Amino acid sequence: MAEKAFLSIFRKGKDSFYTWVLLVIVLVGLLVRVAPLGDWPWTHDELSALSRLEYDTFGDLLEFGIKPDGHPAGVQVFLYYWTGLFGTSAFAVKLPFLLMGLGSIVLVYRIGKRWFSPATGLFAAASLACLQFPVMYSLIARPYGSGLFLGLWMVDAWTGIVWEHRQNRGSWVSFVLAGALCCYNHHFGLLFAAMVGLTGLGMIERPHRRSYLLAGAAIIGLYLPHVPIFISQLSQGGLGWLAAPRSDFWQEHLAYAFHFHPAVYVVVSMIALLGLWFSRHQRPISRMQWVALGWFVFPMAMGLVYSWMVQPVLQHSMLLFSFPALLWWIFSGIRQVPRAFLVVGLGVMMSVQIWTLMGHRSHGQLFGHQRYQELAREIEEQRQEVSDVLIFTGDNPAYHDFVFGQMGVQVDHISVFDYALSPVQFREMLRDHPGDRVLLGHIPLAYIPLAMDEFPYLAAKTIGAGYSFHALDRRPEFGSAPSHTAIRWNLYDPHPHGFNPLPQPDSTANGFGLLDSGTEWGPGMEWPLDSLAQTHHDVLDITVAFDQSEPSELQLVTEIKRGDAILETRRTDLRNFWTPSNAEGFDLVSHSIRLTDVFKSPSELSGTMFKVYLWNVGGQHVKLGELQVAMRAGNPKIYGLGEDWR
Repeated sequence: MAEKAFLSIFRKGKDSFYTWVLLVIVLVGLLVRVAPLGDWPWTHDELSALSRLEYDTFGDLLEFGIKPDGHPAGVQVFLYYWTGLFGTSAFAVKLPFLLMGLGSIVLVYRIGKRWFSPATGLFAAASLACLQFPVMYSLIARPYGSGLFLGLWMVDAWTGIVWEHRQNRGSWVSFVLAGALCCYNHHFGLLFAAMVGLTGLGMIERPHRRSYLLAGAAIIGLYLPHVPIFISQLSQGGLGWLAAPRSDFWQEHLAYAFHFHPAVYVVVSMIALLGLWFSRHQRPISRMQWVALGWFVFPMAMGLVYSWMVQPVLQHSMLLFSFPALLWWIFSGIRQVPRAFLVVGLGVMMSVQIWTLMGHRSHGQLFGHQRYQELAREIEEQRQEVSDVLIFTGDNPAYHDFVFGQMGVQVDHISVFDYALSPVQFREMLRDHPGDRVLLGHIPLAYIPLAMDEFPYLAAKTIGAGYSFHALDRRPEFGSAPSHTAIRWNLYDPHPHGFNPLPQPDSTANGFGLLDSGTEWGPGMEWPLDSLAQTHHDVLDITVAFDQSEPSELQLVTEIKRGDAILETRRTDLRNFWTPSNAEGFDLVSHSIRLTDVFKSPSELSGTMFKVYLWNVGGQHVKLGELQVAMRAGNPKIYGLGEDWR
């Protein structure tokens, strides 16, 4: 079974040197995972999973906690019983996944050693110990770290059966059990298990093919109870919020896996090439090198095809299960090498990987400071500075209350989660607040300009991976203007970048021009985007004042173009911002674009144009006031755990 395979690594003998090196690698992997963390951080996905455990019956858990989620039942069922026994502290919930992450390091070594050489296994294990991709998911109680371990467990048993021709009962039982658990853990785990199984069908010796087919049938049989859940989840389609991967996703994924840093690329490549040179007199190519490369490429190719042809599903996390295959392939040419090369190479490679992990990737800062704990700290800081702070939060209030409760923080906050508070209600609460300070805790982007209209000075801003908090104030002495670029146009006077201006209003119009019912395309502006933005992390805010007696179908439309190609287009309905009686005499529509959602690097801004205009879809009379286009500094770290934010 798995524990026997695991313990066999530590038997005394001629391989004791490699065993001690492996123990050091595992210890380093443990320290890299836990040392940079102060508190054990709760991620959004973990809190979502915990919120779907609060059911009295197993049937309710399946119906309401698993089917709507889109993931197989395995991890959710495990957490249901695990938290029932050990509670919901961050340490208790994450500990099994941390242990599986460390176990994965050992299994990667064990498999690499048997496929190629102990050196291959050690270099692959060292990378798994120190690269952010596996490090981070070892600390998240979701089906990625567990899927990595289960997939390796299956491959370990598969290696004994197919590659080493060991037909013992333990290997067969492990193969079936691990394969079934892969399927219950994640849909890409199911794909991985199928890929491994089909590979073995073409490699196993003919006398054992019947047993192998029976083992595959046993895996399918164990998975059959889950098929109704799989069909139900499949009918939900893909991830509605996820964009289809770009054509260069494979390059981005490789860069992500190796820290987006040339030092890691160079060191890993040099070690692989030097190891190949030391082993040049041995047979350099084996069938398992093609297997390893295929196992890495195939899941990515399937994910890309499905995401392009059916529904977007592919993310970096889903490729963690096949990531060890890439490591085995990279280091597969290293066979017999001097021990000095092994020790020095491992030391240099792990040092560079840890250096870039903590430095370039800022792993401790970004992963160790998640938005729920950080918001609680920000609230405490704001309360110390200003007694009367109005607090808005943008995430599920149950998640906030859970984390705040664990931290012992008592907070009265108003949630705009899932637009529970409309833009109109949001503005009314801002106007009615008697104090001078408001704290916006990761609320929808388009709400922030509305708050800035009432509280125009930025007192504090806190950013991290997945969140931005803004403390705004009414008093100029407590802050500064949040936007570094602002363009204002009254929509009727000539403007060098404007088009379709409104007719000049009379003196009684209070600065509002009239868009009549016969005009479909209203006024707008077009501007070189790179002249407005300082970086591709900036946020573009557009606001328009309007006045009408009843809601219309007028839309505020934005486009980002390069030549004739439209890179991004968005529309906002003005009726969502309309009030029947406004004390100010006008309403304000807001529209925001995070440029990082469109551009992945500063160079992509070059040659792009930004266009904004009003589309009178319903053909109604609308009074329009000032159009403002403002650019403010965004959050370069917002996607920092998955992209190169430097």
